[in-house]
Amino acid sequence: MISAVGPRSWLLPLQNWAASHCQAVEIDPEAAATAKRNVVLNGLSDRVVISQGSWEAVAGRVDLLLANLVPSVLLRTGSEIPAHLREQGRAVVSGFGRNQSQEVEDFFSRLGLKTTERLERQGWRALVMEKTKPENRSIDGYDRRTHFGHS
Repeated sequence: MISAVGPRSWLLPLQNWAASHCQAVEIDPEAAATAKRNVVLNGLSDRVVISQGSWEAVAGRVDLLLANLVPSVLLRTGSEIPAHLREQGRAVVSGFGRNQSQEVEDFFSRLGLKTTERLERQGWRALVMEKTKPENRSIDGYDRRTHFGHS
């Protein structure tokens, strides 16, 4: 299962992955209503569920979580992401520029998410991250394999 949080991030799993089910969450009521109409118009009602809300609306743990949020929101609420990922689940966070990239990456590293890929398109950045196993994390959250010379 895939969860997507933020504007239009729910489109990605259906365009780029063979998702059997996607839960999308949008905080803006008007945007959530528009997304629901688009799901119906595109015949995706059997695969996509749109919820209006924030992290509390994300159901359970998922294999892939997409979050397209501005940096201030990512850094304020992004600590919710690991709790919604299955062990070794992946998260893709986007919505920030080059100048915020390192701060965002460091933030998620401290939460136990290891960056596996860095993407950039038209000045916008995205990070693909994997939830590391607890035995590979130290007390401060850093992946021991990355920070102590193991690869």
